[in-house]
Amino acid sequence: MLALFTTAERILDMFAWWLPMYYTAKVAFVIYLWHPKTQGAISLYTHTVQPLLRQNEALIDQYFEGGKAWAFDALASNFRWLMTLVQSKATMAILQLQQIKGQGGNDGHSAASSQGWSSAQQAVQAAVNALKPQTSPPPAKTD
Repeated sequence: MLALFTTAERILDMFAWWLPMYYTAKVAFVIYLWHPKTQGAISLYTHTVQPLLRQNEALIDQYFEGGKAWAFDALASNFRWLMTLVQSKATMAILQLQQIKGQGGNDGHSAASSQGWSSAQQAVQAAVNALKPQTSPPPAKTD
């Protein structure tokens, strides 16, 4: 009921603010909804909102199902886009690392640091290979 009231209030505030005693009537309506003696919120829900929801239940469910399908498609589409982005960024990072290694040349680094570099390079390459889309090999020809 609160969401319904808030929505109606926002719309009415734009058009009815100039009416005499509008704000007084709004406060009186909130008290009617809230007060335990009047049970206005229960009464309004039982006599107005609930029958409307029951009457349109199938349509509401249909919209929710359509929304779920749309959300799933959007998520799947964006996931593919994200994986493509990650793959391209990882590839660019590897190329930049290879350029940096090529510029460094043999400047007296020890064999341990060189081995550390190749381990890091292999790890990055393995990550890029893991992110590449899997393609199945073409079927073998049978003659």
